[in-house]
Amino acid sequence: QDLLARLTESNKTIQTLMEVFDLPTKKAELATLEQQSLAPNLWDKPEKARRVMQQVTTLRDDINLWTALSRR
Repeated sequence: QDLLARLTESNKTIQTLMEVFDLPTKKAELATLEQQSLAPNLWDKPEKARRVMQQVTTLRDDINLWTALSRR
């Protein structure tokens, strides 16, 4: 009973954090950046390309983390 209550409370906390994190917006940002990363001239500006790829990696990692947490 106590474990169930704690799990329920943890789930509520995760859901609240996901709302703050705004997963749909992060997914949209990732999709936009992934499209940018496919541009044939992306690496014409190496610094910009590195920033884009770093943002893609960060967003992908964050989204995967929150998605995994929501499944628990």
